[in-house]
Amino acid sequence: MVARDLWEHVVALARTDGVAVAAVEQNVRLAMEFSDTVYVFGSGRNLIHGSSAELLARPDFEDLFLESQSQVNKLAPTAGN
Repeated sequence: MVARDLWEHVVALARTDGVAVAAVEQNVRLAMEFSDTVYVFGSGRNLIHGSSAELLARPDFEDLFLESQSQVNKLAPTAGN
């Protein structure tokens, strides 16, 4: 998978050079595999953040993520506008 290969290279470079990386990824589970800290934004605000393990352990994590997607979809322009 191209996305997984890209993530592996970015993480390796970041760790080698000691830099932080901010990424926007639609595949949340893939991003969480490679992330130390995760931020979930919706409608321009941070809904939740924490380590991948902490967030995946939250029983409401998927609901919060789906809620952020719903908020974004409400703000997206509709076809023809």
